[in-house]
Amino acid sequence: MPTHFYSVIVVMTAALLAASIPGNTHAQGCLNWGDLDQKLYCDEDRDLLADTPSQGYQLKDPDTLVFAYTPVEDPTMDENAFAGFVAHLSKKTGKQVRWTDAKSSADQIKSMRNGDIQLAAVSPGATVYAVNLAGYVPIALMCRADGTFGYQVQLITREDSGIKGQADLAGREIAYVSALSNSGALQAEGAKVIYSGSQGESIAGVLSGKYAAAAVNSNVLARMAEHGSADMKALRVIWASQSYPSTSFGFAYDLTPDLQRRIHDAFLTFDWKASGLAKMFSESADGFCTISYKDVWAPIRQLQEENGVEYDVGDL
Repeated sequence: MPTHFYSVIVVMTAALLAASIPGNTHAQGCLNWGDLDQKLYCDEDRDLLADTPSQGYQLKDPDTLVFAYTPVEDPTMDENAFAGFVAHLSKKTGKQVRWTDAKSSADQIKSMRNGDIQLAAVSPGATVYAVNLAGYVPIALMCRADGTFGYQVQLITREDSGIKGQADLAGREIAYVSALSNSGALQAEGAKVIYSGSQGESIAGVLSGKYAAAAVNSNVLARMAEHGSADMKALRVIWASQSYPSTSFGFAYDLTPDLQRRIHDAFLTFDWKASGLAKMFSESADGFCTISYKDVWAPIRQLQEENGVEYDVGDL
């Protein structure tokens, strides 16, 4: 076989292998990544989100969309509350939509990165990790009728704990939800951090005396109090952060543009008042608002930058 012909075959084989690596051809020739995983994603329009692939063979249009909800925030959460929204998503997209609860934020992000889920509701702090490591595109969150939204990180303790402030936490166990959570807003020097896995477990752990204190989502705490699963008379809030955006809703970057538009439309046209969500989230939301990740998540990105966060898939 002539040498030059053999070289052509080698080059063509290498190109085909490169094309078989998820995201590889999409990232080739990219001029801007920002904090995105540069092996997989590109951000040419500089909106801080992974660009939709330009090559048709890289786009996905599955018959079934797997919707992974953030690890259950509190014991009052019920899949049935989302049943109407899931049915609406199915109608608007023309797809089967399968609901699943994520075991953890890390598992949720890895599943989207691997292409196993297409829709997600991601906790506030983990949203930035999902964007940068999994090509997640947040497009909406729950908001109030006046367009406001968000929550505070609150540091709670038992009313009878004797803990008056953060200085009293030295040497004590304090619960954060996970290493990816927004609890980094709290600086409790000398405290021993325990990861509880969920907001509900953190709150229940403080009430039972398992944890001396916990950094929790103010909306979740209010919801649990309203539903009778958290006794506010037995708790005391000793610190609160600034306001941050709440759980984000979005999709994987490599869905077809038409499917992305249909998902957007589902959030815009959902009849909130007639749904189970209106009752479940009555204390914090009156519907969905579409958002700009670049603008709305700026405070959380800044917080993570100040805390020296680096987005490495090996940390999941």
